[in-house]
Amino acid sequence: MNNQIKRRKFLKIQAGALGGLAVASALNSSALRASTAAAQSPTPTATPTLSPVADPKGQCYTPVTNQLFDSLPIQCPGGVLAEGEMRISFLGTSPIPRRAQEGVSVYIEMGPTHLDPQTGLNVPLDYVMFDCGMGVLANYLAMNIPYSRMDKIFLAHLHADHMSELTAIYAFGESSDRRSPLYVWGQSSSGVPDPVSGQLYDDGLKRTLEHFREWMRWHTESFSFSSNSYKSFPIPTQESWGTPAPLVPIGPKYVTDAQGKPLGPAYADPYGKTPDGKGGEYATYDAYALVPIELDWKKVGGIAYWNKSTGVKITHFPAIHTRKGALSYKLEWTPPGRSETLSLIYSGDTKPNSIMLEQAQGVDVLIHEMVMPPDQWASHSLGVPVNQLTDRQIAYTKAIQNSSHTTQGAFGYMLSQMKPRPRLTVATHFQAQDDTIASAQKSLDAYKIPRDAYTFAADLMMLNVTKDKITPSRADISAFAFGAPPYTYPDPNVPKYHDANGNSDPNAQIDNADWIPYTGYPGLNKVTYNEDGY
Repeated sequence: MNNQIKRRKFLKIQAGALGGLAVASALNSSALRASTAAAQSPTPTATPTLSPVADPKGQCYTPVTNQLFDSLPIQCPGGVLAEGEMRISFLGTSPIPRRAQEGVSVYIEMGPTHLDPQTGLNVPLDYVMFDCGMGVLANYLAMNIPYSRMDKIFLAHLHADHMSELTAIYAFGESSDRRSPLYVWGQSSSGVPDPVSGQLYDDGLKRTLEHFREWMRWHTESFSFSSNSYKSFPIPTQESWGTPAPLVPIGPKYVTDAQGKPLGPAYADPYGKTPDGKGGEYATYDAYALVPIELDWKKVGGIAYWNKSTGVKITHFPAIHTRKGALSYKLEWTPPGRSETLSLIYSGDTKPNSIMLEQAQGVDVLIHEMVMPPDQWASHSLGVPVNQLTDRQIAYTKAIQNSSHTTQGAFGYMLSQMKPRPRLTVATHFQAQDDTIASAQKSLDAYKIPRDAYTFAADLMMLNVTKDKITPSRADISAFAFGAPPYTYPDPNVPKYHDANGNSDPNAQIDNADWIPYTGYPGLNKVTYNEDGY
């Protein structure tokens, strides 16, 4: 499929869709600016309102559209990536879940891809996830991204709209093809004491995931009647991934060798006695191993991940959001054997700050959060026109702004101060629809930000990025997709709950006293149902 947009077609899209999609370098900039200057923004759409009964057309609400997204050319998910080409997929783009926009998540793939003959999927050279907010798993599965490639998750902070889908990704990866650990990067403890009790909580990533591991215990044990690990899993190390700490899974007992390195799954019975004879759980590298990589949130330019074999380097720096600890990430990719570097920043949630101004200058793609002004946010949330809002109603969204976020005016100011400006800046964490986009464009126009310098993220928007161009598209997916074909490993380990022969024992954890068994069960003289499901 040709991912490039024809020049004439793209100029037509620019004129017809809210003054244009921001795509730096894709076209001659003078022609692009001429087209955007002539474009007209649509009349803002009214806040959607519900009706207790359907109108004659069968509609229960005022329709809302995003013409900017709808105008994008279609691309099939999981396409081929060339050497030196990066694909950015926006799979969650809203701070609150909407049917059109789930919680926040961005997926990055680096090329070239190679074709896996077993699954028929194009496998990238490297990949990472930034955040996994509520509801995004359905988008990942519809995009043909298998669970085995949802195993490197970088969290900006520990708010639900950025990490709540961790539950489903962790819990059901084993049911598909992730028979290896889930690796999660995130913040160190905030260091903020409780103002009432004076207690200082450890609210960092490692402590959070320790509780999460135990919270999920019933689930993980109940699914452990099948093999959830395999012998040939290539265990990454602190050295191979360039992490700031050893990659040690959470568990009540860590087993290491004499040099302090964690032991892998190369043992006869992973669920037998520990070497000290006391028993207990190994820090195994199976599907329910959870590996936290905690980052010092105060550090500017701290290395989170540096895979020398793929050329992907991810650093972090502080964000300003609600409570100390929030992070922003910078990805720099120098493909093996090449000299040019592609770069992007994922801001997470943050108030405007000077560190971002320093880090973002000249990057290829800046993915930065943006929110509506407080009165617009309150109006849309409450379904009340702005002129009918009370001061108290606006006060809450203003407090959220002041503690946490970059409004559209601040977004414009930040871009005006970045010299050189990023090739393309993408506003996310934003309820993108015709009226909110038109309002944001007016704020950006006030700072004289060219409309070819930015765009607005929506779920399933993709950007293919090379040094020559940035090509936008939207994914064509099925709402009924079951997910990507899972890879089948040839060397599974013995299941945790197994019979005397080492085979899966699905009955090991349940009480069968009241079970109605299959037809043909010894001693049963009546027909029930068949084991094959029919």
